[in-house]
Amino acid sequence: MELCLQLETFLRSLNSLQAVVKPQKKAVGEAALQSVESVSRQTLDKAFDKAWVCQQVLDLQSQFQAIVVAIEAAGVDPSVDSPVDLSMEPRLRSYQTEAYRWLRLLSVESMRLRTARAPETITQGRSQLETNLNQLQPFVEAIASEICPTVS
Repeated sequence: MELCLQLETFLRSLNSLQAVVKPQKKAVGEAALQSVESVSRQTLDKAFDKAWVCQQVLDLQSQFQAIVVAIEAAGVDPSVDSPVDLSMEPRLRSYQTEAYRWLRLLSVESMRLRTARAPETITQGRSQLETNLNQLQPFVEAIASEICPTVS
């Protein structure tokens, strides 16, 4: 099923972005004694590519849009062997709405992060992205479990 593969791909992309966005814990010891700004800037500049994160968020949005189109197409054409049952449409619509809302928030936050310069702002942006990704994931998993019970 192509729709199930799209959902699996989306969830993998979401998980990989979560791993990258998750703020690093500060090291205790020598690094803690150094200037916070210096250590933060070096770590963030080397280990965190803001442009890549923005691109990943855009990719997630386009992947999700393709999933929504595929769900609608599967529900509209009864001649296709569809995983989408009409009885699940209200639940799917609700999940899609919430997922889309979190994706929009992700987009806004990723753009703010892209222009951030101060280490504190970058750390705050990463934390907000992590929160948004964590909020998005259950809705996408719910869509996947409704359509493809083996996905999640």
